Amino acid sequence: ANDLEIDNKGNVFVTGSAWDGSIAKENYVTIKYDSSGNQKWLKEYDNVFGADIANDMEIDKYGNVYVTGSSWNGSVANEDYVTIKYDSAGNRIWGIEYSNGHGADYSNAIGLDSIGNVYVTGQVDGGISNNDFATIKYCTPPVVTVAADTVAVCPGDSAQLEVFGGASYSWYTTTGISNPDISNPKVLPASSGYYYVYVKNINGCGKYASIYVKIKPKPVIKVNTPVICAGQTAILTATGATTYVWSNNLGTSSTVTTPILSNTKTYSVTGTLNGCSASKSVIV
Repeated sequence: ANDLEIDNKGNVFVTGSAWDGSIAKENYVTIKYDSSGNQKWLKEYDNVFGADIANDMEIDKYGNVYVTGSSWNGSVANEDYVTIKYDSAGNRIWGIEYSNGHGADYSNAIGLDSIGNVYVTGQVDGGISNNDFATIKYCTPPVVTVAADTVAVCPGDSAQLEVFGGASYSWYTTTGISNPDISNPKVLPASSGYYYVYVKNINGCGKYASIYVKIKPKPVIKVNTPVICAGQTAILTATGATTYVWSNNLGTSSTVTTPILSNTKTYSVTGTLNGCSASKSVIV
C-alpha cells in the first residue's frame, strides 16, 4: 500500500499494488472502508502485460477517487503513467494513459484544484541515461444537459434549442440558426437533421452534444366538390387531418352541410394534424 486518504465522512481509502500470482505481475488495488473499517468496495486495474503500481491518490469533495501510478505496457522497460477516476461507489469514470514514447514513465503524485482539474507528475525516460520531470494537467469536461434530445416543428416554424452546463457554447450546425454562440438559439430548419454544439466549462474543457430537429409533415387536406342546383343543400367532407375549422361558420366537424345556395360560392377548411395545419378551398 502506497497511499491512504480519509474523506470528510470518515471513510478510509487505500491504494497500492497486489501481486496476482504471475511472475512480476502486480495490479493496482484501491479499497474503500467506512469509518468502522468495513470494506465498501475494492477495485483492481490490470493492463494484462505486467506490473501495475498505484503510487498516489486524492479524494474530491464529492467522494470521487483519483489514483495514479505506473503500468507496464508490454515492451522491455517501458512503463506508462496511468491515472484513473472512480466515483464514490467505486464505478470507474475514466482512465488515461501517458507515454513519452521512449521508455519507463513513472507517475508518482496526483493533485486536484478547486475547480476539478487533475494534476499528475513524475519521471519519464528522456533518452539514454536521461530522465526528465513530466507534469500533466487534465481537466474534467462539463456535465452537459440537453433540454430535449429531439425537437419537432411544423414546416416553416422555428425550433428552440437548449443546452445547459457550460460557460461557452459553439453550435457547429449554423444553417438557419439565430446565434451560434449562445446556449439557447432558435433555428429555422430547412430539413430534418442534427444540430451539434461544443460546450466548454470555465476550465476550457469541452464536450459535444446534439439535438435532432424533426420537421413534421403538414396534413394533406382533401375536400369533395359537390355540384348542385340552385336552392339545394351541399354536403362537404374533408379528410387528412384530426381537427377541422370551416369558414362561413360551418363548424368543426369533418363533414358539414352548407346553407341553401342561390349561386356559386367558395368554402375553405383548415385541418390540423400533430400540431401542423393546412388549408383547402372548394368551390360549390
